[in-house]
Amino acid sequence: GRVVFGSLEDSSHISHWLHWRSAEVTWMEDGDQTRVDWIMRYDRALSPALWFAPTERLAVTLATRYLLDSLLDGRNDA
Repeated sequence: GRVVFGSLEDSSHISHWLHWRSAEVTWMEDGDQTRVDWIMRYDRALSPALWFAPTERLAVTLATRYLLDSLLDGRNDA
């Protein structure tokens, strides 16, 4: 399956340092497991890129992992 989310508006505090474009989630069953790919697209709003690009990438990665773990809480026996 596949689902794509788009951002219509963001008034959260995070909008001061990045602008969400979209999130794309795909999943495929493989035997008794499911592979999930989650792609977050955003525009960096802070400079310099040398410092803020890795920091924002880490923050988005951690937030995405937290969201996925929250959705799968209790379903993952591994």
